[in-house]
Amino acid sequence: GVFRIVSIGGSTTYSAGVEDYRLSYPDQLAIALQEAGYTNVEVINAGVFRYASLENLINFELRILELDPDLVIVYEGINEVATRIIWPYSFYRGDLSGFESRVLSADPPWWENITLVRAALVYTHRTESHISLQRNFMRFTGAYLGNNFSTQNLQGVYPQAPFDKQSADEILATNRPIYYERNLRTLVAIAEAHRVDVLLLTFTYAPDFPEEPGAWTEEYIAAYAEQNDVLRQIAASTSAYLFDFAEVMPQ
Repeated sequence: GVFRIVSIGGSTTYSAGVEDYRLSYPDQLAIALQEAGYTNVEVINAGVFRYASLENLINFELRILELDPDLVIVYEGINEVATRIIWPYSFYRGDLSGFESRVLSADPPWWENITLVRAALVYTHRTESHISLQRNFMRFTGAYLGNNFSTQNLQGVYPQAPFDKQSADEILATNRPIYYERNLRTLVAIAEAHRVDVLLLTFTYAPDFPEEPGAWTEEYIAAYAEQNDVLRQIAASTSAYLFDFAEVMPQ
């Protein structure tokens, strides 16, 4: 008797930076629906920090289907752009192996086993916590240039090496969102087979975050537009619904 909605995506779904989970967008959606009289609706936040379309697809198939959802909302954008900033081009692959490698557990140096030393290093941002998702499971590869791009833009020195050989817009123009489209089409097909509705949201951004180049650089903004077109095409050719968030929310 419950209409169950599951929201999937990255940190923008998880609502990173929101201190109270009740202020996250899925919880706010639940509150708005209940206030509108839909008391038999629940919304589950299944967003995970740094997840892109591949992880969202796996998460949907292996975990979210177990929740017996009626509707899945997909909101993804910034993480997907990051997975495309890969050079040399041969490292741009659907399994994300050119973006990051997976490890089973962290192997910290001996001095980080001293609690006060570790605390000081984490506090001064010279190392990551031992429970860090990235530290324990993911390592960026040398082909991933997204961090270089962000750092150079924050320092006002872009384009320096390696972008003096291949600019970020050239990299994104070559590494088209083909895996993004494939993963989302697969997700929609699996959902159809299990009689789950899918609502795709186009990705929007606010340029008022100077510390986040993904919010204001021309390269990211162009990539968002390209990926949003992919969402529109998927919705036009499948049973998926589309809410064109990017058109509704002014920049």
